[in-house]
Amino acid sequence: MESSSRQPDRLSDHELIIAFLDTHDGSCPRCQYNLRGIASVQCPECGENAIALRITSNSAPGRSYTVGLVGLSFSILLAVLFSIKLLPYFPLLSILSALGAVVLGLFLSRWHTNTRHTIGSLLRHKKQERVALAWLPAVVLAGLLLML
Repeated sequence: MESSSRQPDRLSDHELIIAFLDTHDGSCPRCQYNLRGIASVQCPECGENAIALRITSNSAPGRSYTVGLVGLSFSILLAVLFSIKLLPYFPLLSILSALGAVVLGLFLSRWHTNTRHTIGSLLRHKKQERVALAWLPAVVLAGLLLML
């Protein structure tokens, strides 16, 4: 039996990382630079040397999922409040706002079923884009409610 667990035909950890990043996106732990296609295990953007492959679980959706879920829920609440506030003055606009709340409810359902499992694997800036889009209706509706 061989005393070393290392076999000569196996790739080193650094070679495995480079091979993996040749075909996959991965972000630098320090600056979030996309490391796809790097030639060494050092980030070309910031010089970070602590790049490593690791096994993680995607079962926990994380903060981005929760923040987006809260944003969409808040949007629905604001759309309902907007609809109620407009009802005596602009009934048609009130109905449209209520329909908007229903559409936002459908987006919320889609966010819950599709995004929960996929958002953990996205790069940081893609997560931020999705969360910003989830909060956009809330910001717009809050501004409209403040103007009334």
